[in-house]
Amino acid sequence: MDQLKKILQRSRTHLQPLSFPQTFTFWGAWLKKKRKMAGLVLLGLLLVAIALSRQRLITLQGERMGGTHYQIQYFDRWGRNYQKEIDTLLSKIYQTFSLALPNSALTQFNAHDCTEFRSDSPYLYPLFAKSKEMYRNTSGAFDPTILPLVDGWAGRLANIKHPNEEQVNLLRNYVGLDYVVANEQRLKKLKEGVRLDFTAILKGYAADEVVALLRSHGVQQMQVTLGEQAMVAYGKLKSHTSWKLHTNQNIATWLAPQQELTLDVADKAVAISSKRKDEPTSQGYIIDTTTGYPANHTLLAAIVVAEDCGAADAYATAMMARGLDFAKTLLANREDLDALLIYEDEEKTAAFYTSDGLCMEKTESAIRLKFIEKTAPVE
Repeated sequence: MDQLKKILQRSRTHLQPLSFPQTFTFWGAWLKKKRKMAGLVLLGLLLVAIALSRQRLITLQGERMGGTHYQIQYFDRWGRNYQKEIDTLLSKIYQTFSLALPNSALTQFNAHDCTEFRSDSPYLYPLFAKSKEMYRNTSGAFDPTILPLVDGWAGRLANIKHPNEEQVNLLRNYVGLDYVVANEQRLKKLKEGVRLDFTAILKGYAADEVVALLRSHGVQQMQVTLGEQAMVAYGKLKSHTSWKLHTNQNIATWLAPQQELTLDVADKAVAISSKRKDEPTSQGYIIDTTTGYPANHTLLAAIVVAEDCGAADAYATAMMARGLDFAKTLLANREDLDALLIYEDEEKTAAFYTSDGLCMEKTESAIRLKFIEKTAPVE
């Protein structure tokens, strides 16, 4: 390197009084004399360029957020590992919203009265704002104030296993996200007894935050999967190859034996909400806020594709709360939303409905979902 610097300094001194043709002649003569060195320099530059152009695939796995398993893959030319930062991020989100932690911001808010509640968490207010947006977009089908009803049906309040109609109506008095107001500094209840539970959107929101963290480091191609419900993918796995979502065990129970459902995903977020086959409909804890009772309909699963994972998570929950007709109407009214709906038909077998932006290829061994290229209308 020192020798190369000396050569460049000498050449600069010699080249200053030369015209362009003379400069060209000078370098030609130098290359003849230093052919071997020039070749090595060019080879080194080529190897550096190749190394910088290659992207290494990094795969991270772990558990955070109360035992939620994650798998994160991304391309980075430097091979940088961001697992420590990701673990710290997910731990902070869990410490903000966990109902199992007595000192979480959410637990403290639920125990708080109707005076202003403040928290230094950077996640509380953004997630509340996102939840409010989804609450309005779903006409209240997605509602984080559902916790009193969930507790009632789960038997965590006064050993109530199956509340009667009077008890259900009493609990419904505390449900409605309009009973909570907020800005970027504080939350406030408008009614005593209102409590929040962000479980139905939390994994999607956390996946979006991991994406934001990776993007802050310059990562553009990635797949982030949290649990079996939430996944975000940006860029391509390989040239012209989308990332693949393999659906969870709950979905598999509604398919034919050995049949696998996959979705090619690029620049989209996916969330899954489903019933359990071994759990009677009336015992489920996805609550229909219009009745106060566990959802009772033919919709078995909703695999929702949206622009961000928080939205996909919330919409999937809303569909499972209200059923097939509600889900179809929601899809028809929102161009930013696609979904595969699995429902029980009149013959008590699993049937499929896809929105306009998806097509389904079905064989005995696989069901593959693909996005349809949408073309602009001809004027």
